Amino acid sequence: MCDLGFWNSMKSHISAHTRVEWSELSEEEIQEKLWELVKQCVAEFDPAKLFSIALQKRVLMDRYIENGGAKIGKEPHTGVRQEWGLK
Repeated sequence: MCDLGFWNSMKSHISAHTRVEWSELSEEEIQEKLWELVKQCVAEFDPAKLFSIALQKRVLMDRYIENGGAKIGKEPHTGVRQEWGLK
């Protein structure tokens, strides 16, 4: 599920909440701050969004199977969010 949205959400969350000058922090302080942000992102992650990611993954896996396991090129929009009434 991570490759279809979670990592991008995590990256956005960290970027949006990072108002620290990293060069002024020690390596230990940077790791502590990053873990704090990761934990916060996971705690606040919308379950509906994760469900949407899982549905999209299922549709894409079906398309790979239909294509004999070969690449399908750019991953298409599946419409699962609209179908399930998700944002």
